[in-house]
Amino acid sequence: MALRLTKARIEIAAAEAMLEGKTVVLWELEPRGMAVAAIPPSDKWPAGRTSFFVQRRVGGRGSKQVRYVFGQFPDLDLVEARKQAFALIANIRNGIDITRERKEFFEQKRIEFENQKTQPFEKVFEAYRKSKSDGSRYWDIQLPYFQTKYFNPQLGKKAVTSIDKSDIKSLLNSIDKLSMRKKAEVFLKPFWKYLIQEEIITVNPMSAIAPIKKGKKRRRVLNKEELRAIWKATLDLKKENNLLGNVYQLLLLTGQRFREISNLEKRELNLEEGIYTLRSERSKNREPHIVHLTSLAIENLTNLPNRNAQLVFANSKGNPLGDFGKQKIAFDKKVAAHLGREIEDFQIRDLRRTYTSICASLGIDSDVTELVLNHVADTGKTGVKDVYQQYDYMKERKECMEVFTRYIKEHIAS
Repeated sequence: MALRLTKARIEIAAAEAMLEGKTVVLWELEPRGMAVAAIPPSDKWPAGRTSFFVQRRVGGRGSKQVRYVFGQFPDLDLVEARKQAFALIANIRNGIDITRERKEFFEQKRIEFENQKTQPFEKVFEAYRKSKSDGSRYWDIQLPYFQTKYFNPQLGKKAVTSIDKSDIKSLLNSIDKLSMRKKAEVFLKPFWKYLIQEEIITVNPMSAIAPIKKGKKRRRVLNKEELRAIWKATLDLKKENNLLGNVYQLLLLTGQRFREISNLEKRELNLEEGIYTLRSERSKNREPHIVHLTSLAIENLTNLPNRNAQLVFANSKGNPLGDFGKQKIAFDKKVAAHLGREIEDFQIRDLRRTYTSICASLGIDSDVTELVLNHVADTGKTGVKDVYQQYDYMKERKECMEVFTRYIKEHIAS
């Protein structure tokens, strides 16, 4: 007898199958021909199995019945199961041999799978990257860069099944800079795990390689004299209509990450409310992040040339800002001119660390500063506190920005 399937009815059927040791079949009322079979535990399925299937005659009365299993409960929910059942039954009515189609599909997958085993690293890695990409900078910029510069020259033409521990070690040892070597290791590990999961390889060539030790944590904090020279150099850039002057000033005024500011999107910006909201897709911790903008920060975001429909900052051709290495060298020369000497060991990310240090010297609570910087993992909100402590400290975060900007006006930009 057909009835309207529900989650509760299916769960009861699965329990009956387990207790009585026999298969229980429930037929769906609509669409007719859809059913669920609860199978008791066996050698093949030690925990039992509950499957959706459709069963209809290919022709009229007396013609052969076609049964097609198309999903497992509860992985496939009832709403989606009904949709798939309607489509499969329509195909059967139209004379389509869905069983043959299924065999052909799996045969094609088998051929593709076997081919992957002999394919060179460069093709398999590119297919992996594209299949996983969510449009983020990690998948679409960083991985292609490392693939072209480091991975392909060493491993590109080798079959993935032939690559062993010595090949990986040789690749990593060929990268001189420790930070880039560590990144290469981090980028490669999930790739080999993916190949294991897909059963393309049986042994992970990185499993027996000792992790590369991280270098010493950078602790560079800029002093007042250096900050004044940097601020004056940003003014020089702005006079030249170089938007990096605006970007660098915003980095100092807000303490945010370089790419989050340089790739700031117009839809994220609300100058009337004095905030910008970093989208979760662009945020390092994948959480949206509200940044308060003081009057000095807003000055950097007004009357900018409209060169790109999406981005706040773009070059004269309307493209995202780039060529940062050469631009940084030129900027350092401007800083040196105001400082009266070369600025020692200065990286743009030092502005963020300097922001934190100044906030501490101004008596701003470290938890508030970490929230301003979007360091969610460092605020102590873990376990029970993470669940029950939902206060967002928006008022305190805004005050932090105001106090810091006042410091910049009085001691750096004056």
